[in-house]
Amino acid sequence: MDWYEEYERQEAERADATMKLFVAAIPVVTIFVFAVYAFNVIKAAMF
Repeated sequence: MDWYEEYERQEAERADATMKLFVAAIPVVTIFVFAVYAFNVIKAAMF
């Protein structure tokens, strides 16, 4: 059963790393979407 425990531990670490990456990506995506929205609003206001 030792290999299974090792496998479970690696899976937990991988899930944790994926979650951290996802949480880190949320503000980046939010800023990008806001920047595109602001650009469109400014473009619409200019013309």
